[in-house]
Amino acid sequence: MKRGRIPCGVYLIFLELRLAEHIRSTGREWRLPPGVYAYAGSARTALFPRILRHLKFVKKIHWHLDLLTTRPTVGVPLVLCTSRPELTECRLIRLVREHCPAAVPVAGFGNSDCPTGCPGHLLRLGSELPATLPERLLAVL
Repeated sequence: MKRGRIPCGVYLIFLELRLAEHIRSTGREWRLPPGVYAYAGSARTALFPRILRHLKFVKKIHWHLDLLTTRPTVGVPLVLCTSRPELTECRLIRLVREHCPAAVPVAGFGNSDCPTGCPGHLLRLGSELPATLPERLLAVL
């Protein structure tokens, strides 16, 4: 059986911070209150291995997201992904904001390589995941 090409694409990882988190990276510090967050990322190759890596608890810190997913008080209730070539991380962030009130809690978080200069690829959605948000996003992904 011949193996197919591993797709590239974009993804949204929803995070549940059960406690406030104080994180540090390269001289910067952030304090994130408890609640639900959405992080948009991309993989130019190997979309599914990238997502699986993000879901591992023990790993070398490489991306901003790793600063959260290695914390024992952070859960991942949902992951959405697509290999549609016209969708970008920035577009995913805009889609989330179109469907629910969301704020960028940390300018520059997760978007150091962003070509559009958007404020960040991490959104705070509030104290819980809006019930209709996954269905609304799936309809456009």
